[in-house]
Amino acid sequence: MERGVIAVLRTAQRIRAEGWVFGEPKTRAGRRSVRVGAFAIGLLRAQRSAQNASRLRAGPAWQDLDLIFTSSRGTPIEEARLSRTYRADLERAQLPRIRLHDLRHTAATLLIESGVNIKAVQAALGHSTIAVTMDIYAHVTPAMQDSVALAMNRLFAAD
Repeated sequence: MERGVIAVLRTAQRIRAEGWVFGEPKTRAGRRSVRVGAFAIGLLRAQRSAQNASRLRAGPAWQDLDLIFTSSRGTPIEEARLSRTYRADLERAQLPRIRLHDLRHTAATLLIESGVNIKAVQAALGHSTIAVTMDIYAHVTPAMQDSVALAMNRLFAAD
């Protein structure tokens, strides 16, 4: 947190017969460091404080797996529980109901629309090629279409 960097080092998958299994990201690009701003660092510090309180309450039942977001006992959060909490948060905020994964699409689109370099967006999302970022995650918005029209007008309109 001191450097403003989040390291994505592993994945977690729940397998019925084995429990939680940790592994490598699918691609080398998936194993990455992502810079975050002061706002995100503040949220992560608050999360760490809440996690420390959970750790104290759990006592010896706590499993220290070096995770940022955990259950009350230090294990990864079950997908169903995360989805329920997410849907409740959307409803409470009176936001449209979208899938959790759609937040990646939204983030990519907003970053590109804001003028962030596409290679930087690719690296942040952990894509191995820029084509994945552009074809799957970057959606054309009306503001982007307007920018094309304005650029063409600047290039070809008579003074």
